Order: sequence, then C-alpha cells, then structure tokens
Amino acid sequence: VGFIDEPGGVPEDDRLRARARQLAPLVGVDQMDTWIVQFREALEQPQIRETLAREGAQELWQERAFALRADGQLLQGRFDRVTIWNDRAVLVDFKTDAAGPVTADHYRPQVDSYRRALCSLLQLPVEAIEARLIFVATGDVLNMSPSTE
Repeated sequence: VGFIDEPGGVPEDDRLRARARQLAPLVGVDQMDTWIVQFREALEQPQIRETLAREGAQELWQERAFALRADGQLLQGRFDRVTIWNDRAVLVDFKTDAAGPVTADHYRPQVDSYRRALCSLLQLPVEAIEARLIFVATGDVLNMSPSTE
C-alpha cells in the first residue's frame, strides 16, 4: 500500500491476490477473497486512513529489509512500512491476527527492535519514531509508545 490519498496508492485486487499467493501459497481463493474484503474494509477506518496518508512525508519505505549493528546487537528484519519526514518517522506493522489485551506485550520486542533500527538508520532519537500496529482483520490500530527500559 502506497500513500492511500494518492492515485495508485491502493493495489487492485489482482495484485493483492498475487501477493497473498506468495505469502500463503496453500491458502484457498475463498480465504484470499475474505482477506481482501477485510483489507478494503480496514482501509475505510479513519485511523488507518490517517496512518497511510502522505501528510507531507518525504519518503515511504515498503517491505524494506534491514540488518545492522546497534548498541552491540545485530538487528534484522523487514519493515512493512515506514513513512519518513525530516524530523520524524512512523513505523507501521500490519498484523493479520485480532488485537487483544496481551497484544502490546506480545509485539513489544519486535517493535522495540525495529524502532532501534530506525533510530540508527535515520539518525533520529527514539521519541521521533512512532510505531503503530494495524490489525487488518479488525481495523484496529495500536499505537506503541517506546519501551521505558
């Protein structure tokens, strides 16, 4: 998904199906179609629309892999989406499960690791990196504040 408020920002169904086949080759067409409907419904949620809009951003990273050393640790992974301004960034991770009461704790290690990687790559302080989990099945958005540890 590109910037939702620009032409071509949301892929057509055929492109979504092709991507779903890559990620889940054993899943049937009916399930893929259900996911696409859920995805399109999620895109109508105001908080999701706001998260995926350009809003003056200079750059957008999508499915960008990274591997680097930060604070003596190897950090590696793949950002689903990072929207970048001069002085801040928004990290978005798409989730296919439903948001629940343990969700923040469950995803905290991954989000903290990705946030640290972005701080290093973009030369920004931790406070300048917002992190949001988007739960496609429910349309929920969970804002993840920086860890206090």
